[in-house]
Amino acid sequence: MRLDKFLSNMGLGSRKDVHKLIASGVVMIDGNTCRARDAQFDENVARVTVNGEFIPYKPFVYIMVNKPAGYLSSTEDGSGPVVTELLSGASMSNRAYFVKPDNPRAIEMLKAIGIMGDNGKVKNDKIRKYNQIDHFIELIDPMLRKLCDAKKKQENGDKTIDIVDCACGKSYLSFALCYYVRFVLKTPCRFTGLDYNSIVIEDSKRIAEKLGYTNMKFIETDIGKYEPDRKYDLLITLHACDIATDLALRFGIDHGVKAMVCVPCCHREMNDQGFELGAADPVLKYGILKARIADSLTDGLRAMYLEAIGYDVSMVEYISPLDTPKNLMMRCELKRGYSQDLMDKYNGLCNSLGVKMSISKESDLIR
Repeated sequence: MRLDKFLSNMGLGSRKDVHKLIASGVVMIDGNTCRARDAQFDENVARVTVNGEFIPYKPFVYIMVNKPAGYLSSTEDGSGPVVTELLSGASMSNRAYFVKPDNPRAIEMLKAIGIMGDNGKVKNDKIRKYNQIDHFIELIDPMLRKLCDAKKKQENGDKTIDIVDCACGKSYLSFALCYYVRFVLKTPCRFTGLDYNSIVIEDSKRIAEKLGYTNMKFIETDIGKYEPDRKYDLLITLHACDIATDLALRFGIDHGVKAMVCVPCCHREMNDQGFELGAADPVLKYGILKARIADSLTDGLRAMYLEAIGYDVSMVEYISPLDTPKNLMMRCELKRGYSQDLMDKYNGLCNSLGVKMSISKESDLIR
């Protein structure tokens, strides 16, 4: 599929809009910047990102509707009901939402980040994004409540929960979490969004100002170079590409973050190093199997390393693989001290595979 057609079909704007997007250099295919609007690629295999956000391919779904009288054949129109309103029940699940689309403060936030239209309904091309954000909050709700309760029980000191979003992109998740922690869990919070892309950082600043979320700040920076001005209680990172996930986790380790949640995106580091499987090496000649094995091993090694540092790690399916194959969520909570035995096992596996991972640090390997 042509790049401009792909981006337009995935809801990133008209052909004219995506041509500007491509020319700006924020679009990447398999980790390489692409400025050619007519670039051809296999949409079922290639990994496309815009401003660091993974854009999964989802084929069009064609629905036949018997349009009642009085409905307009449009997606939005201020003069009357539109035909897409008839699909909302079929397009959005009946699950109990954590960011409820009928709550006035939630509506204000969802409109500001572009997920809800002026008609008070979640936009049809944003339903998937809305469900992903809400499900993220659902999966970490117990962790959030535990952190908030611990803060409230502190006799002395700041009772504000500090959260950092590494590779925040458009900050959809940060704004939704800020709403949820402040207005649902009723806990004071501060958010820091980090990203190297100046465009998304400026956009996030404008949205925060529009909402009056003065407890949020966004910084254009490389995660590995950022020196925090506070101690964070929670680190989140959603679909940070390749080693950006490792840099985020490394940041959390170095700065003693108590809880971390990540949903990794594309994995290239292990694949690029030509890892070895010993007797199972022959299966690596099949490219798709090699990539999938590398993905699983990468996440497994990340979990082993974090457990050696002292984190409890759990992995769950984040969203349906039909939405994106990058659907694994890692939830990490700092519970104990360093384990040399677990670190030796991690190091031994890396040596047997013939790889070195970006999450690791020489000073951690032997203490």
